[in-house]
Parts: sequence; structure tokens; C-alpha cells
Amino acid sequence: MLTLAGSFRLGEVTLWRDRTLRDGERRFTSRFYALRDAPRLARAADGGPAFDFLWYRRPAGDDGPEPPHGGLVILTVDLALSPKERADLAAAISRRFADLGEPLDGEVEILPVPFHDGTVELAFAGETDPAEGEGEFTRRIAGSGPARLAGHQTASFMIELNSDGAALLAEAIESGTDLFHLRYDLLFSHRLDGVKLRVWCDAERAHHATAQGRMAGPLTVPALRESLVERRIAGIEMVAAEPLDAEHQEALKTLATTVLDTALAATYGTAPDEAPGPFDPAVASRLNFTFSQSYPVEQPLALDAALTFDDPRFEPEAFAERIRKVEPGRGFFDVLEVQVFATVDFATEPIDKVKATLTYDHAAPGDSPIRRRGELVFQKGQTTGTFRTDLAAPDLRSISYEVEVHFDGGAPPMHFSHSPVETEVIVLDLDACGVLKVDLALRDAPFDRVRGAVVDLAYEDSPGGDDPAGAGEALTHRVILDQANPAGAWHQVVGDRPGELHWKAAWLGASGERIETDWQATAQRRLLLDAPAELTQRTEVELLASGDFSGLEQILVDIEPVGDSGEIDQFSFRQPGDRHLWQPAAAAGADGEFRYRLRQSLVFADGRVLEQPPVESDRRLFVVRDAGRREVQVVSRLLDLGGAWTLALLTLETGADVTDQTPPTGDRKSLVLRHPDDRPTWSFRATAESDSHPSLDYSYRLTLVPPAGERVVTPWISGRDEVLVLRPPQDNRG
Repeated sequence: MLTLAGSFRLGEVTLWRDRTLRDGERRFTSRFYALRDAPRLARAADGGPAFDFLWYRRPAGDDGPEPPHGGLVILTVDLALSPKERADLAAAISRRFADLGEPLDGEVEILPVPFHDGTVELAFAGETDPAEGEGEFTRRIAGSGPARLAGHQTASFMIELNSDGAALLAEAIESGTDLFHLRYDLLFSHRLDGVKLRVWCDAERAHHATAQGRMAGPLTVPALRESLVERRIAGIEMVAAEPLDAEHQEALKTLATTVLDTALAATYGTAPDEAPGPFDPAVASRLNFTFSQSYPVEQPLALDAALTFDDPRFEPEAFAERIRKVEPGRGFFDVLEVQVFATVDFATEPIDKVKATLTYDHAAPGDSPIRRRGELVFQKGQTTGTFRTDLAAPDLRSISYEVEVHFDGGAPPMHFSHSPVETEVIVLDLDACGVLKVDLALRDAPFDRVRGAVVDLAYEDSPGGDDPAGAGEALTHRVILDQANPAGAWHQVVGDRPGELHWKAAWLGASGERIETDWQATAQRRLLLDAPAELTQRTEVELLASGDFSGLEQILVDIEPVGDSGEIDQFSFRQPGDRHLWQPAAAAGADGEFRYRLRQSLVFADGRVLEQPPVESDRRLFVVRDAGRREVQVVSRLLDLGGAWTLALLTLETGADVTDQTPPTGDRKSLVLRHPDDRPTWSFRATAESDSHPSLDYSYRLTLVPPAGERVVTPWISGRDEVLVLRPPQDNRG
């Protein structure tokens, strides 16, 4: 399986070493996933660059009506290594590990990175495909869009140039100037190797913080997440069996941040001023996630490159030889030349060949008709061709064409007919034409609990049966997914026959269990399979310390299953971030439900012990914190700091039994505010230590200092909110 751990570079290639899991043990294999730093021009069948430049221009001194002039470029790029480069790279890898004293067990195998989605875009002299009209150098750029990711990972483009663009390209080829720029934005999946990634959130505290935070003004999802993380109401944890490099850590942090933002947006809404409704304990399951080594994680990858004419793989004159000049006569082209390209990866697709038949059939008034018919055959090593014909008249330029797709194994070919069209380039977009391609991968299937899955696939002509595999006309296939091979594929020639894809899975548990799903229909061609809850649910509770531990020596947690088991375990937490995994012997019920009783004891630094009331819960993540400690975030944006007031002094004290100017008698804290964006946080313990209710009381007084004149002091005010929004006195300094 592909992981980001242990990557290294050799020359211009990044390599990821394949790992497999056997009986819970991670082992390296001799397979390596390779990716070049940048795409480059592909090599054509004749060994030269896959680049063709048709330059049509008016002859010098021709004073007749100006005909169409410009240029047409067809080029193909790829990300793949050549067979020789793969062989050289395999030898270099073997030497590298031998020099490290870690000789490989078996022959080195070089694999492409399995991208499953992406886009590609080509620019010429800084111009992409003009949206309307014509650019400074280009009329049209075709080929940008979804990236072709299978096999040799090639992409083909057609660029129609105006006269200035054609002249610029001819000059660039002569001088070696780079004009083409390519960008790939790709996605591939990797597994978390020896890493457990935890995204957690104290749902109830987050609910109150969100409600009160939006009372202070608009609150975006990123701002909400930053506030919750800063106040230790939410967080991200990574536990790795081996040290992670900076790039790997950053990728996992980005993943976790995206997951947390998505969960917060789904739970509390995306509108900045949208207030959440009443708290629902069920949202806790939507705000807490654990990703283990079985889980595939999507990784974005961007590649930028300039396509150079100074390519050491080709002779210096190779590109100049790819320029074909056509000069018009009598004010129009005597010859029509049409370039045809087939986007089939014959190396990996079950397509044997593609045959295109092009026909030109026109007659000028009073002249005999001109009928020309050409047949082009495309197969492995030959994906481009040219059709030429003389013209009956300048305005008679349309051609018609038919296409036949022939498959491996003798399956009936597919036929396509196209209406007459005026064009100089035809792209036969036949990638996976007539081929059913299904990719499968295990997703949430922890390998310590799941041995694998046997997946049966069926493509039937007449959907609707309960057992598609039993129908005589159905095409069927079986894929076995396990620790060593967590992903697989089915490529099946179906031609133009209608049908529907069905699948079912037989899941194998680590202890010998077997759970089969029913047949189900799907329109998806990429199946990510989650193991059934009966296999993945385990009687375990994760205990995570959060919040402020000021004044505490530790928090002791006694936890036991609800019932008469008599099994009580105790865990100690000394600082935020401490975590323990409780795995009791008691089993969950048939529906997966498991309830437990938990009691927290606060041990203070001075030796005092405060026992909190016991609670019952079924949450698989329990946040351990000092429930008597309160955090108040101060928002000063409504004060005219820097304008009417130079600064503000905020005095806060615990206790809310105040009348007029009588101060409370609790712990005191003073904060100096100088800027409207100041958002300091005050942490304190409630005066009633037995009170674990989240709404604890405090009092505050505000002293406003103007640029000149007397300061203004407000009376003591009682507060109960976790977000304290400060407002100036009504008389605005009297």
C-alpha cells in the first residue's frame, strides 16, 4: 500500500516505498511508487518528440486577398518514466539500499502513483484557452480539463495560433525559448502508516462557545475553529510509531484541519451570523474522528513545468523538423490537412486498435466531384495520423468520418458515425470507451479487527434481479481486498451494451467472523468500502484531557461499565493532552451500545481533593477537564479603542453578588485592552466548587481612559457568558 512515510528522492524522481501488513506487522516490500518532478513532452512512435507544428502563411509578395494564416500545434505530454529510465531507477534503488546495509528482498518493481482524479491545463506564452474571441497569440487551446491518469499518464493538446503566435513559436523553436507551461492538479490516496490521527471536539462546550461567539458578531468557520482550539475545546492529535518528516506532518495537519472545519460547518452552519439551535448530544459523533492505518487519505499534488525545446532526449534539430509549412495558392489552400489523435492508452486499456475512416466528397459548380477516402489505424505506439485531400473549392472544407473500436479477446467492435464538420484537427476521445472500469479500496476497515473482504461484482443487462451473479447474461468478477492488497480494480469490455453495476461483499473478521452484505446497485465507478459495524465496533472509550489544569496536581478518573460487573479502572491525567484508552472486558450489546459510569476527582496542588458527581455516558470519546474552571473570552470590538478611548482597563472577579458599586469578594484579574481586535481570555475557578454547571457567575468593571480628560468607571456588572462582549457606557463619557 502507498504511504507518505519513508519517501526519498533519486535524481528528478520522488519515491514512496510500498508497505504491507501481515498479522498486524508492517513490512516493506520491494515495490516503489515513482513520480517525476515535472511532466515533459512524450516520445512519438518514430522516436522524436510528440510535437507537430503546421504553419500556414501567405507567400512573400502575394498582394491578393489575405487568406487564413496562423498555425496549428498538436503535442502530447506525460508523467511516466520510459522503460530504460525505470530499469536504471530500479538499479539505483537496489544500490542505495545495499549501501545502507538493507538489501532488498526481491526484484525492484517501479509503479506509477495511482492518481484517481485531477485536472491539467496548458498555457502558451502565458495564455490559456481564450474564453471569448481571440487572445494575443492563440485562437483556441483544446485539451485542458480532466487529466488522463492511467497507464503512461499522458495528456494531449491542440493549440490553434494566430499569425503572431505562429511566428512567435517558430522563433522560439529556433532560439530554444520556452513558451508552453503545464500545470497538473492531481489527487491520490495514501494510507496512514503507523499513524493514528485524532480530530476531537468537546461538543457541549463548543455549542455554547459558538452560540455566544456569534452574539459578538459574524464568526466564520475557520475563526470558530481557531477559537475552539485556542481554548482547548477542540484539537488535533497525531500519534506516530515513527518520527514524521515536516512535509508528512503538514499534510496530516491540513487533512485534520479540513475534517474539523467540515464537521463544524455541518454541525453549526456556515453563515457567519447563524446561531445554532438547542444542544443535541448526538452531534458529538459528528465532531470526533479517528483515522488509523487502514484509512485511505486523499492527498492533493500540484506539478508545474515549462516544456522545453532543449530536451537532451532529442536531437537539436528534432523540433525544427516538426515544422511543416503550407503556403496558400489562388487565395485559398489547395490541400486540406486534418490531424487525427486517439486518446487511448493501448498499454493498459483492453482496446486492440481504433480505425478511423475519413471522407471528403464535394463538387464545385460545373466541376467534377472530388472524392477522397482515407483510413487511419491507431494502436500501441501509433496514436496520431494525418488525412490529406485537395479541395473542390475554397469554401468546401467539411469532412465526415466513422470510427471503429476493436477490443481484445474478440468482443464485437463499436461503431460511431460523425456528421460533416469543418476542422483541421479531430480528437477521438475514446479513453475507456466500451470498457467498464471499477476501482475498489478498503476505507474504514481497521486491520487489527478486519482480515479483508471478498467483493463480488456483476454487470447485468437487465437490472432488477436479487442475484445478478446468477443471471446468465451478467458479467461477473471477484476481487479480494486485504492488508496486503487494500485496493483493486475490474476492467471489463462491455461495448455498447446497456447495463447496471451491482456489488456485494463478504467481510472476514480477525477472529474468524464472516458477515455478508446484500447485492446493491451503484452508479459509482470508485467504491470505497467500510467494514460493517459488527466488526469495527469495539468496547473501548478514549479519555482525553483538555482545558486549564491551573492549581491541579492531577485529575483521577474512575470508570466502570454500567451493570454488576464490578470492574473499575482508574486513570490519572496531569496536563491537557494526556490520553488513555479504556478497553474493558465487558462487551457491547448486540446493537453496539455500551454505557459506562465515570467519576472525576480533582486533586489540587495543596492536597485538597474534590470529587465530582458521577456521570453515565455512551460516548466513545470522553473529555476529562476541570468542570469547575471557567474560561471567559473578552471581545472589545464595540469599544471605540484608538478613537474615543485610548485604552480600557477591565477588572474581573469571581462571584456575582454585587449591588451598585459594591465589589465582589472573589479572585481578581485585570486586563489592559488597547485595540478593538483584542480578544484575551480569563480563566478562573467557580466560587462554588461543587457546581459543575457550565454557566458559572462572575463580575466585571470597566475603566475607560480618554485621550484627554477624566476616565470613566462603570459600576460592577454581573456576567454569566463565556464570551463577554464589552460595550461603552450609554452616556459615552457623560
